[in-house]
Amino acid sequence: TQSINADIRVDTVEREKNHKEGLVLEGLVLVGKENVGTILAFIVIGLAVYLCWVVLTRFIGFLENANPSVASAVIGTMATLLVAFWSNLYVQRQVKLREIEDAHRPRKTEIYEKFLNVLSRQLAASNPLVETTALSEDELLIYFLELQTQLLLWGSPEVIKAFQSFKTGSSSEKHPLIGVDKLLRAIRNDIGLSNRGLDSHELVKMYLKDPQEMDDALPSNMVLQRASR
Repeated sequence: TQSINADIRVDTVEREKNHKEGLVLEGLVLVGKENVGTILAFIVIGLAVYLCWVVLTRFIGFLENANPSVASAVIGTMATLLVAFWSNLYVQRQVKLREIEDAHRPRKTEIYEKFLNVLSRQLAASNPLVETTALSEDELLIYFLELQTQLLLWGSPEVIKAFQSFKTGSSSEKHPLIGVDKLLRAIRNDIGLSNRGLDSHELVKMYLKDPQEMDDALPSNMVLQRASR
């Protein structure tokens, strides 16, 4: 029995050793394949560069020896083809970007619409003619934490910068609601709407009881700024 157990242990050790050696060999094979792939890639790139150089030098030699009228026609044709090629690449890129924007727009619109609803509620709460209550600072704090994450994932650079300016309440602003107006303009740009034809601060004035008295909405805006920090 002891002899059998010893044989089993020896066999087990041998199997584990063989298994480890097999794993090592498999790893070496994979590394070798990756190195071979890298080397082949460099070879292909080198051949492509060499072929381009050969074609270019022969083409230049052909133009130098060709009749001036023929050379002019060839150069004109090549220029036309190159312009057409790059124009096609540019159009394809613009189409791709437009497709990406169209795919993202519904989600962006949802995020921005919720922000506008919160903004409208906070500003309307200061109007005695509107029966609504503003969100508490704790509720606003939770909302703005969620909004910051959403802007990080979906907002354009212009929107993120405008939101940061709104949060900090830049001292360069003559009125705190100016930051809100800039944020509203950035939001419209991000979803493809034009701000052309809109007067200065016209967007934020839509939320005020008296558009000429921006100070009426100052308390609500200060609460929004404190909660977003």
